[in-house]
Formats: sequence, C-alpha cells, structure tokens
Amino acid sequence: MDDLSLVALGVFQSIGCFLERVKDPIAMLAKSSRHLLSISFAYIEVPDVESAVVEGPEREGFFVDQFSLTSLSFWSTYSSFSIQIIERIRDPSGEYMLKAFLQPMARQ
Repeated sequence: MDDLSLVALGVFQSIGCFLERVKDPIAMLAKSSRHLLSISFAYIEVPDVESAVVEGPEREGFFVDQFSLTSLSFWSTYSSFSIQIIERIRDPSGEYMLKAFLQPMARQ
C-alpha cells in the first residue's frame, strides 16, 4: 500500500516526521489536508536546508528531500493548510529542522 492510500484510509490524523521521505511529499501534503478533520492539526518536522547548508554538503542526510522556511510555507498554503506555527529548531541529534503546526483550511 502506498503512502497516499494510507492517508485515504484515514490512518493518520496528523503527519509526523516522514514527509521528506515519501515519493511525492507535496501530493501527500495536499491529499492529507482533505482527509484531516477541520479541527485537527498536522505536525510537520522536516529537514531545514537553509540552516544545514552552513555546515556543508558533507552533512549526513543533506541529500534527502529538504525544505526551506519559504518552501514549507508555500507548499503548506498551496495544499490548503493554514499555518498556525512554523519555526526553525535544532533537534537533540544536532539536525536542523523546520517544525510546523498546520490546520486544514475550511472546506466550502
């Protein structure tokens, strides 16, 4: 079963730390907004390429799909999410990450 099928089945009420590892993260994000309840939130944590680039391309995980603050903001809004919180963090392992709490936009 593919990633988008899991969302269609309602397996997730939030999206966690795997968005950068699916084949088409933008399609996953867009499809998930249609399946989450309008009162629910999606928590997203993805690699932050803008902060990580400071340490150079030899950084572990540097070539995994990564986001910038601008691209995460754009794709979240494009995917019918309202951004509640978005910020840069450095996790306990030293990885640079973007974290966001998103809420599906009201459906018409």
